[in-house]
Order: sequence, then structure tokens, then C-alpha cells
Amino acid sequence: MKAITAICNGLDKFFRCFYYLSGFVLMALLGLSCFIVTARLFYISPIWSDELQRFLMVGMVFVSIPYMASAKSFLIVDLTAIFFGKRKELHDRTILIGEFILLGVLIYLIFPCLELAVRNARTFSPAMRLPMIYMYMFMPVSFALAALAIAKNLLRRSVIERPGEGK
Repeated sequence: MKAITAICNGLDKFFRCFYYLSGFVLMALLGLSCFIVTARLFYISPIWSDELQRFLMVGMVFVSIPYMASAKSFLIVDLTAIFFGKRKELHDRTILIGEFILLGVLIYLIFPCLELAVRNARTFSPAMRLPMIYMYMFMPVSFALAALAIAKNLLRRSVIERPGEGK
């Protein structure tokens, strides 16, 4: 039990790094946006800037997914709370089923995304000439880490918190 708790806590710290990394990417994106706006005031439009801006936006999304899955901070429309408001056990079970479905979807998405990355391994971005495999690899890595985060949450919920005991 203590080993599982230590593993879950270690994974929480690992996924917390993605929170800071996505914040860093957001700061870089904002800095680049300010640079682009300022450059355009002087009729300068670097060719690479728009492409780098798109890469940063995509990167920020996929870098933040593992943290959001670990912290359960993604947007949830919880209709089960409305339908099963007074029946907490049924509500908890539907949330658990939803987490298993999400875990299955994330694991499934890893493979088509890997195939897409391999298929585009020899293509390069138009302006900066970066290999596109770097951008395409964000997807399967992000989904794999998010699946690990959800598996960690399920393990913590089933072993450490014990259903019915609360937190």
C-alpha cells in the first residue's frame, strides 16, 4: 500500500512538470505574438514566425494534456450529478466507467497517431524546414502519458482511497 502511494505521489510530481512546461510554452507563445505584432508595425513579417506560432499552440495543447488528466482538471459536463444527485454510489460508478472509457480511447489513439507520425517522418515544415515528425510525435506521447495519468488515478481510487471511504 505504501509503495503504491509512493508511486502515485511520484507520478503526481512528474505530471506537475507538464503544468510548468505548458506555462513556459504559453509564455513563449505570448512573447512571439508580441514580437510578430511589433514587427508588423514596422512592415517586417518574418516568414518563420507564423509557423513557429502554430507549432507553439499545438505543442502547448499536447504538453498540457498529461497534467490535466493527472489532476482531473479537464472540462467535464457531469450530467450524472443531475440524474443521480442523491445516489452518490451510482454517480461514482458512472464516473468510474467514464474514466475507463477515456483510458480505452487514449490507448486506442496512440496507434493511429504513431502511424501518422511515421508516415510524415520525411516531410518538413515549409518555412523553418523542421522535420514534421517532431510535431506529430506530440500526439502519441501525450496520449500515452495521459493514459498513464488516468491509470494512476484509477489505481489511487481503487486501492488507496477505497470506494465508500471518501478521501
